[in-house]
Amino acid sequence: MSVDALAERVAAIEAVDGVRLVGSRARGEPTALSDWDFEVDTDDFAATAAGLPVAIVPLRPLTAFWDPLGNRPNFIVVLDGPTKVDLIFDGHPFTPSPPWVPSAESLPAIDAHFWDWTLWLGAKQLRGEGDLVRGQLDRLQEHLLGPLGSSGPPTDLDDAIAVYLGARDRHEARYGIRIDRTLGHQVSETLLAHG
Repeated sequence: MSVDALAERVAAIEAVDGVRLVGSRARGEPTALSDWDFEVDTDDFAATAAGLPVAIVPLRPLTAFWDPLGNRPNFIVVLDGPTKVDLIFDGHPFTPSPPWVPSAESLPAIDAHFWDWTLWLGAKQLRGEGDLVRGQLDRLQEHLLGPLGSSGPPTDLDDAIAVYLGARDRHEARYGIRIDRTLGHQVSETLLAHG
């Protein structure tokens, strides 16, 4: 299933007034890792939010979740590939979440958030936005890696992934669970392929 199919399914939700491509792909200047940003117009955010998970089921995403951080509601969908899509809802209230609290229930969501965040940072690194990446690695430590037991911010993306994988393995053993590896494998391979 393609990004176009995703946009069409979102646009077909009754409460949605419009879906338009924005960001680097709309400007014609994406990197090889850039996500697809769509601004979604709706006067009924609650109905749209309720309809999104149902609308994307046929696309079989690797993950889909509401971004816990940022400054506006953003529904993230990662399709096979991996292909990252952000469905952005400007003008609607949003409160960022506190740092993660690891548990058997939250660990799969933490995993999805980590790999999505890492894929996004890879795109920023390809664009040469080193200062942004360094700032985000500090934020990654505060919100995700620190709660998992990391003692300090990672030095780069490779370090972030190594720290995360060790922490994830320890928490899986602690809780007696195993998270699906598909998303992580795809993101890791894509980042490696692009240096």
